[in-house]
Amino acid sequence: MAGLYFGYAGQPREAREHLLEYLNLSRQMRSDSEEFIALGLLADLEVASGQPERAVEILREPIARVRASTTRYDDGIVVRNYATALMEAGHLEEAESAFRDALPHARRAYGSAAFVLHDAAWLLARRGRIDDAARVSAYAESVYAAMGRKPRLLAQRNQERLRTLFSTQRSAAALVALGNEGRALTDDQACLLAFPPLAADG
Repeated sequence: MAGLYFGYAGQPREAREHLLEYLNLSRQMRSDSEEFIALGLLADLEVASGQPERAVEILREPIARVRASTTRYDDGIVVRNYATALMEAGHLEEAESAFRDALPHARRAYGSAAFVLHDAAWLLARRGRIDDAARVSAYAESVYAAMGRKPRLLAQRNQERLRTLFSTQRSAAALVALGNEGRALTDDQACLLAFPPLAADG
């Protein structure tokens, strides 16, 4: 919690110190799940600090290990963090694959894909899918609001980047319409809009 607090307070050095302590303690306890969470938080901190490639390297091997395991102890959030790191590092194909992987786990754990789609909206925008990005972003924001929760700082930063992009690409009236369409989506519809089923040969 101290690591998260210092991260929100804009003190990355102190945040890293506490998260590294959390990582060391989880390894001493031989807790794979706690180690996975600690690495996910450290990776997010690296992305927020402008080091997405370092974040990718932090998580690449642990993600592969979890994917190969018969016991899935993640809730999709660490895989989402990995997807976000890949996206920020410019590995868009890998990022999409990781976002797709995170979706069902987040939905089972939280009852909604919003915690993944909020980040994935920026991927859609980067691929030129501006209207879909606006709809998916509006959907995710509406879920957060209904739950009385705020996205983490990294997601809030990306949301600001989206708003800036939208304002240069679409009129105010068009953005209102897209936002209304997004808020009217169901969770299934939002997931399918963001990530349509892959072709059989894909």
